[in-house]
Amino acid sequence: MNTLTVLLLTANLLLSLLLCAGWWRLRSTIASLRAALPCDPGATSAQMLQMARDATPVLSIRILNPVELALNKHWAAGALGRLTPTLLRGIVAHEAARIARSELERHGARAEVRVVSHG
Repeated sequence: MNTLTVLLLTANLLLSLLLCAGWWRLRSTIASLRAALPCDPGATSAQMLQMARDATPVLSIRILNPVELALNKHWAAGALGRLTPTLLRGIVAHEAARIARSELERHGARAEVRVVSHG
């Protein structure tokens, strides 16, 4: 084999190792994010039903472009969205809840803001 072939094979091997390491790191990040997302839809649903019976106003927000929003924050969001779209939507929802909570507090509102998920 000539020198160029050996160099190309070495470069391909190194690139493959880097891609595997990146994939492994992404998997561990996804696992830790999934573990950090709280989800107790039963309790929340019961509370929402009670609020509906009491005629308490409740705001509902559905984010229609979670992947676009995530891509604006981090370049790896596209890959995360393709691998685990439910997890990506959960992360975006929690970030939106954090923003809504801080904006409401900034305007003097005392509000309970949480993410309700059935996934």
